[in-house]
Amino acid sequence: MKNLIFILLLAFIKVSISIIISTSYGKLYGKHVGEYHSFKHVPFAKPPIGELRFQKPETVEPWNDVREAVDYGPACMSNSTWTKSPQKWVDEDCLHINIFTSNECLKSKNCPVAVYIHGGELSFDSAVMFNDTFMFDTFVKRDILKSFEFVKSEVHNFGGDNKKITVFGHSYGGTISSMLTFSTEVNQDLSLFQQSVSMSSNQYFETLELHMERTQRFAKHANCLVDSKQAETMTRNEQDRHTMKCLQAKSGMELLRLQRSLEEAGYSDMKGVVLREPIFQKVSPMELWNSPNKIPMLTGCTKIEFDHEDELLPLAMVIGFDNPKECDEKYRKDLKEGAVDLENHTDKTLAITVPTKMRVNKLLENLIPVYLYEFTYPKHAKHADDLYYIMGVHPFQEDENEIHLKKVYQNMFINFIKYGHPGDGFEISNLKKSSYYDVYWNETTGERPQMRNDFEKKVMDYWLKDMMEYDRKVTEEKKSSLEKPSLRYTKLDLSSSGMDQSSRLLFLIFMKPETADKWKGIRQAKEYGPACMSNSTETSSPQEWIDEDCLHVNIFTSDKCLKESKGCAVAVYIHGGDILYDSAVMFNDTILIDSFVKNDVVLVIPGFRLGIFSHFVVDDQSIAPNNVAIYDILKSLDYVQSEIHNFGGNNKNVTMFGHSYGGTIIALLTFSTKINEDLSLFQRAILMSSHQHYDKLEDHIERTQLFAKHANCLIDSKLIKMMTIREKDRHTMKCLQAKSGMELLRIQRLMEEAGYLAYGGLIYREPLFPNVKQSEFWNSPKEIPILTGCIKTEFDFDPEKIPLAESLDFENPDECETKYRNDLRDGKFDRDNHTDRTQLIMVPTKVRVNKLLDKNIPAYLYEFTYPKHARHTDDLYYIMGVHPFQEDENEVHLKKVYQNMFINFIKYGHPGDGFEISNLEKSSYFDVYWNETTGERPQMRNDFEKKVMDYWLKDMMEYDRKITEEKNKRMKKLNLKSIKSDLVSSEIQSSQSAFFSFVIILIFLAGYMAGKCCSSRRDLYIRLDGSNFENNSGVDRPFVLLVSSLTPPQNKFLNPMLLETIISI
Repeated sequence: MKNLIFILLLAFIKVSISIIISTSYGKLYGKHVGEYHSFKHVPFAKPPIGELRFQKPETVEPWNDVREAVDYGPACMSNSTWTKSPQKWVDEDCLHINIFTSNECLKSKNCPVAVYIHGGELSFDSAVMFNDTFMFDTFVKRDILKSFEFVKSEVHNFGGDNKKITVFGHSYGGTISSMLTFSTEVNQDLSLFQQSVSMSSNQYFETLELHMERTQRFAKHANCLVDSKQAETMTRNEQDRHTMKCLQAKSGMELLRLQRSLEEAGYSDMKGVVLREPIFQKVSPMELWNSPNKIPMLTGCTKIEFDHEDELLPLAMVIGFDNPKECDEKYRKDLKEGAVDLENHTDKTLAITVPTKMRVNKLLENLIPVYLYEFTYPKHAKHADDLYYIMGVHPFQEDENEIHLKKVYQNMFINFIKYGHPGDGFEISNLKKSSYYDVYWNETTGERPQMRNDFEKKVMDYWLKDMMEYDRKVTEEKKSSLEKPSLRYTKLDLSSSGMDQSSRLLFLIFMKPETADKWKGIRQAKEYGPACMSNSTETSSPQEWIDEDCLHVNIFTSDKCLKESKGCAVAVYIHGGDILYDSAVMFNDTILIDSFVKNDVVLVIPGFRLGIFSHFVVDDQSIAPNNVAIYDILKSLDYVQSEIHNFGGNNKNVTMFGHSYGGTIIALLTFSTKINEDLSLFQRAILMSSHQHYDKLEDHIERTQLFAKHANCLIDSKLIKMMTIREKDRHTMKCLQAKSGMELLRIQRLMEEAGYLAYGGLIYREPLFPNVKQSEFWNSPKEIPILTGCIKTEFDFDPEKIPLAESLDFENPDECETKYRNDLRDGKFDRDNHTDRTQLIMVPTKVRVNKLLDKNIPAYLYEFTYPKHARHTDDLYYIMGVHPFQEDENEVHLKKVYQNMFINFIKYGHPGDGFEISNLEKSSYFDVYWNETTGERPQMRNDFEKKVMDYWLKDMMEYDRKITEEKNKRMKKLNLKSIKSDLVSSEIQSSQSAFFSFVIILIFLAGYMAGKCCSSRRDLYIRLDGSNFENNSGVDRPFVLLVSSLTPPQNKFLNPMLLETIISI
């Protein structure tokens, strides 16, 4: 009994002398393992929730009593498609640090501090993803204290010296470390940190405009944008504040769901850092590295990083060249011609190795010590593999060499953090020799880590010598050209194959086309004129001659039509290219004559404005009309009506036809009740491989504003308050009109290359579209027969995800999209391997056919199923001659089938050769297929793409209808509940409150008693000054470890905040 009492007394004394750590905000107790201690889930800022969401972090509120810091808190909100390792517990209340220290540090109070910033591009990963045991083994046993945030003011309480702080990170964490190291706006007095480590990191900055565009898109999907009418009465700041408040009112999980759904739909993810004041100085990305702080650095990469990934990057832009377009073109050309040997390194690897060496060079030029390494042991040398050696993530089974490499890695990092140099023969890099530490070990050959010269010599010679020189020369040439008198060469007396439809006057840019002036004499029309202005990244076939003076028609006819019949059928072809690229002058005359003219059809191909020239969009159409390209096309149809008889054509037998987006345009012209109401412009239509999605006005207005900003055509902020929206829009338009067409095209191309949305598509808006929902647009077709269809495999080679439910105009796009993705994942929908982009053509094609058949309007549906050339645009070769290929024995016949069915429809209104009107009940279609070996021929079949159509036009339609019904019911119930809740008495509320308070007290007491009586855990308590902490032998001078959380990307509004990566004071 006495022994038992003695043991209990010792236990009581042991607990009572445990030490409490006090900080400026309150007391903490953590977890200890032997001589090492961890303090987790320690708040350094207020929870960024409610009105603090999207804001700078605010200092944490002090707490009373002792705060438990034993277990990890939640990770910051993330659920990105980019990672295969999602966090298990996420929450917005995540601005915490995790601190790892030791007895010796707590005693000495002067251990060096390491602040680790995790990677993940501010989009994924977290501060709670690490292995504690590995952290203790790597850092705390090596006298290291690892910390992150509020280090300067509090780390001494955990045994750290706030004048011996190293900030380090891997991948994008290393990028952030570098940014903070080189920024002259941060850590100017070196009080936040004095050394930095950057592992396998690039240096790419996002643009402010791109982040704003992503934010607006996010807000749009969250239904948080200001209504267009309301926006007219609000300033930009008021609109932004309204959007922010709306997003702040939503739950974190709802925002995370939206972010994930946008990623899955193929939108660019919300990530990265903006090069913008006040955190960064106002300079170009390349100039940021010119004035580094006096901060020594340890930096390097693995040998092969991303050499297993072939993804193409705008590398010249990522590296930061002044002329990224020209430099990237040179790079691609040099690769294609074999003029450069980059040792099989991919773009993603080069995006790490080149910036790494650039940072090293800039530091050495300023006489700042920098240590450069390269990990070359090949077994595990991919991106993030080496992080295992020091952080324990992405583990693998070590071989006999990697056991030693692990020690090498730990030594060089620990030595640098403690002493400012990595030791073990790892010397400061030599600028002239381009020296580096080769981290390699081979027990068999005896090879060991050593200093070597010429770090990635071929790569660095190309990018940092040859390309730098090329970039400099391009800049000089641009400057010299600017110094010369500004000359614009415009061929006014154009020799074209067509007739002018518009006067070329400055004030007509962005305006509706006007009737051409008459000319005297005979005008030559033998050769093609210029294509309309285009230079998009989305096509590999740019036009050779472009000009703004491009509103011409190209007409092909025959002697018979001109002299004999005087009434040949007319076909007007609208080219594709999303109103962004392609042209009316890209065709092979021989094929066109063979397909149309020899068959007594007059062919007309009009040009129309593309890109920004057709997409200057403002709300007030009295300033500039929307959908200018359509007005150009309608003007060409007016020309056909009044003049085609002069070319032997019958203006009452006109067929409009087009492929891809050309077909989408014709769908608008065919179904809109606002156009061609009397059928005088055309009487039949052909739509080949066309979708049906049209854009919203708000999106295009936003793109126009972004363009104007890049063109320096936005109004000064001081003047903007004195002007109406009309005045501002008119000023912007006049500014853009004053610029040359080539300058506008250059800006458009640069914006595309930078990742902005392209200037294409149509806006769903009056007066061209009726004022009805897009889903209702197809309900009132005119009496215009159509021939329409698609290819069996269209875009099945392209797995790009798109927001399909939204593009198909379902009333509840989010719910329908979620169902679609889940059904695919769970195997509930067999789409016959058709991708989103293929379905986006097939489903609208069938919808249009069904709407016409419902109204007893003839519709002929086909599907091209011969597999050899069955991608999008392949079949266009048979009738227009573009994208040619060598025909096999079957394709020779298929070409004739195609020409016959189109010509017959254009001339007679039916395609013939057994191609019948589609049957609505049977879902019949003409299967265009030929096989000389088996004897198979084109024939009518039933059940056009049955699985796809049943899913989207039956199952999903029904699901969408039910969702709408459920929402309507919920709205009614909410109204009833609101009324009932007002009747609840305060007496009932107060009794409930008392009851819950009583339950909480009971739970607290039970927990307290259980903790007193049953706990077997040994907790560490440390006093504020730590003065009663006793020495423990056996450990050298240690360190402390802090791992801090970063505010996740969805917690950014317009301007991403890096302040959480600096310090909270």
